[in-house]
Amino acid sequence: RYAASLVGQPMIEEVVEWLRGSGPLEAIEEARERSLSSIPSSSSGTKTNIPAPKGVAAISIVPPQQSKEERKKELERRRELAAESEKMRAAKDAQTEAEAQTVAEAKTKRLAEAIVKDEDKRSKDPRTIAESVRLKAELEKYWHENSDTPILKQRQRLPAWSKQGELIDAIARNQVLIVAGETGCGKTTQLPQFILDDAIWNGRGGVTNMICTQPRRISATSVATRVAQERGEQIGKTIGYKIRLEGS
Repeated sequence: RYAASLVGQPMIEEVVEWLRGSGPLEAIEEARERSLSSIPSSSSGTKTNIPAPKGVAAISIVPPQQSKEERKKELERRRELAAESEKMRAAKDAQTEAEAQTVAEAKTKRLAEAIVKDEDKRSKDPRTIAESVRLKAELEKYWHENSDTPILKQRQRLPAWSKQGELIDAIARNQVLIVAGETGCGKTTQLPQFILDDAIWNGRGGVTNMICTQPRRISATSVATRVAQERGEQIGKTIGYKIRLEGS
């Protein structure tokens, strides 16, 4: 093997491959041949006596009965058995993985059905309907009174603003969506607002909830404060944060 592969993860993979294959059998065969070649043969070729220590009976070594050709065939047979065992193990692993995938898909499907059922139930609740109507009225009032405010104009200058329609359409067509953009383009502060506003305009504000995770305390509090300010409300009304036992 190349020396570069004998370090770190490549070395581990090489060792595992060697152990799973016929490597150990080949090593045993090589060691056997070396040991036999180092034993001095007797004149008869059938038995070798090794001088023993004083007080100990003479030690006799009898060469193995198998010929080199027979040992070669046996080694080949063991290689085939090892390969067959590896093939069976791979097939079993593939079957186990397929079964686990099937179970996970069934679990996801049941969970999705339960969520849809719960949302449908909540959407028909009179309290939820009233909440959706209230949120829509407040949003209409906000846009009517703040259409020319500096903070709204600042939002409209962000790159994310021009992609609002594409985002909403992509969310409607996909279960999972990954959005990539440069720092400061509005991914964290604008995209959740686009989703919430779309839900409110369509009468689903009362059943819409969103979670936006942040890696640090200061990020969570500052983002929540900024979004609440952009929506013209105090933090803790519809926008808040939760950090362990602290929250608003």
